[in-house]
Amino acid sequence: MSFVTSMDKPYEMSERYSSSRPKVRYLSEIADTVRNYNEWGEKQGKLAHEYQSLSETLEMVGDKNDEKIFSVLESMVQDAQQKLEPTTLKIIEGWEKKKKAIKTSIIFSGFATRKSR
Repeated sequence: MSFVTSMDKPYEMSERYSSSRPKVRYLSEIADTVRNYNEWGEKQGKLAHEYQSLSETLEMVGDKNDEKIFSVLESMVQDAQQKLEPTTLKIIEGWEKKKKAIKTSIIFSGFATRKSR
């Protein structure tokens, strides 16, 4: 068995590694970006859950029988809302409309599929 190298010159090895360093750094930056995005998404998800829970609680207590409780909950909802990124809040506020559009789309696409058979 023969182990023959395709490298003729000793400096070829160092050239290969030095030219791959920018690629490695580039991939490392991509990994960092993805990791940061995932962390941001997790944080926004938790904040959105908190906001939704408080909003629903406020809605259930909405008759204002106890003004103090209502005031505290309202303040907590506003605080939770302010912690959210504007894009996340926009998604939350448009969620019911989006769900309805998807449901309508599914119904009509199912109808079209059955009708064409």
